[in-house]
Amino acid sequence: MSNPQASPRPRRAPNGCRGNPVWMNLTPTERADLEAIAASEMRTLSAQARMFYLRGIKAMKAESPAPVSH
Repeated sequence: MSNPQASPRPRRAPNGCRGNPVWMNLTPTERADLEAIAASEMRTLSAQARMFYLRGIKAMKAESPAPVSH
């Protein structure tokens, strides 16, 4: 039975994202921030970090006339 008041689960990353990890170092404060935001949005740390990346790359592309290479 479904709960109509339950929060919807966030969408998973698209196919092809698994198996391509990127390691990054965070300060304890940065990690605590990531953990808190991920928990509030019901995401894994990896999913939340990916959301930050996607938002950041979008902002960088909007600021810069030069294309960002991959």
